[in-house]
Amino acid sequence: MNTFFLGLILFVSVGLTFTTLLLQRLGIEPNYLYIALGAVLITVLLVYRGILLILLAIAISVSLNLPTEFLQQYSIDRDVLIVLQILMILFPISIKGASKVSFT
Repeated sequence: MNTFFLGLILFVSVGLTFTTLLLQRLGIEPNYLYIALGAVLITVLLVYRGILLILLAIAISVSLNLPTEFLQQYSIDRDVLIVLQILMILFPISIKGASKVSFT
């Protein structure tokens, strides 16, 4: 039950907002199917991670939704936040996969 609520929070806070923003930046028409699929994918990738990574992902998702003028006031670029969010989602998976590779 705990995982269900965590997944629901991630789906709403990180998945929906980040997927919509990413689709707009890529120039793809954001319809409900793409947004829902992207949100489910992001939720699945984050739901079994540590609580610190989840809280950081939610904080970056909230900062991505701030007005542009507010971000420019503190010299924060929205594209850098998008890259940081993508790395936070994909980097732990790539490290686990890279640890299994053997060159012998």
